[in-house]
Amino acid sequence: MFNDNSLIPAVIGTEIYSIISCLIVILGNTVINKTRTKRFLWFNAFVACTIFGCFCDVFSIFLDPYRNLRVLHFFFTTCGTFMTLIMGAVFVTYLMEYIKERRTVSTLPVKISWTYAIVSSIATIICALMGKLYYFENDIFITGSLYSLYVLVNVGSMIIGFLVIIAYKKALDTWDRVAAYTYILVPVLMAIINLFIEDWSFAYPSISVSILLVYAIINSDRVKTLESDRELIKLKAAHDELTGLNNRHAYAECLENIKLFDGECGIVFSDLNGLKYTHDHFGHQAGDDLIVRYTDILSQIFRANEIYRISGDEFVCVLSRLDEKVFLDRVKELEETLNVEKPPLASFGVSFGLCKDVDLLIKKAEEKMYLEKEMVHKMYPITSRC
Repeated sequence: MFNDNSLIPAVIGTEIYSIISCLIVILGNTVINKTRTKRFLWFNAFVACTIFGCFCDVFSIFLDPYRNLRVLHFFFTTCGTFMTLIMGAVFVTYLMEYIKERRTVSTLPVKISWTYAIVSSIATIICALMGKLYYFENDIFITGSLYSLYVLVNVGSMIIGFLVIIAYKKALDTWDRVAAYTYILVPVLMAIINLFIEDWSFAYPSISVSILLVYAIINSDRVKTLESDRELIKLKAAHDELTGLNNRHAYAECLENIKLFDGECGIVFSDLNGLKYTHDHFGHQAGDDLIVRYTDILSQIFRANEIYRISGDEFVCVLSRLDEKVFLDRVKELEETLNVEKPPLASFGVSFGLCKDVDLLIKKAEEKMYLEKEMVHKMYPITSRC
């Protein structure tokens, strides 16, 4: 398997180090991450594939001197080559789950990567069984005529991941992209070196190094989330006593902060219909119940840190860091929920645009809300304030 036996301890050492590193990553990710999202599960699956591949490499090297265990040696070697192809698809799936948390994504990249992985894996196994990838001659492990092609096929799976990063680069922060590119380039570089120097078999160790970079992405994202949570705690300190929602003070602070964000945001400006009539005819408790009922509706559609009660019957939802389709889907859900009742419990207007233009977006959404409210008043005079 190795022309230079002096490299064997180095390769085995790096493989074992990689296994230990990956086990620590899985343990750390499992302990720290309390939410079992799809992104979390696919990342752990990716690391587990690397551990399995490292074990296969170690067993292959260990079994190399034993002539009576050639079948077992061949089995572990083939499992290792098969796993590198599957890992490309697993990484793309993880990457798409990561991006999906920020915007709507297509399922096409995942389908392409898995189709590529399955087809190339089947072809790899067939070629291995035919002795085209590697074979034994005089009890010496020799790479076959198609081994170089197999290495290039592995590079192809990395190229798919590279194209995904390019296609969705706007959904990734600068350091996220740098780490993701590095993840791809390190194994590709090792694969190219392996084409010219067969004894330099450090595929899985290079992948494990890349995993540490991806893990850095996760924790970097978690740090940013914690910072956002701290900001959220500050906002919730000024909350509405009746509903538990953020109040006008928190709303004003939110608008100042959101102007500093890059990207787009959506505004839903709503006003309860008939609150004055309910207060006057059924008492303030009935009016409070109406406010709480509408709060429950908003809370089922929007997150708590997105909803603000800015006056007695006015509510504003501020949604940032999402694309327009996701925003409109939530607006549609609100519209369908409100239209169940006649007259509708509330009137609302929406707008979508750049975060830096949030004041203009608020104004547009409020104007649309009043236009809708006038129509409701004409159809249902009982909802009028007068």
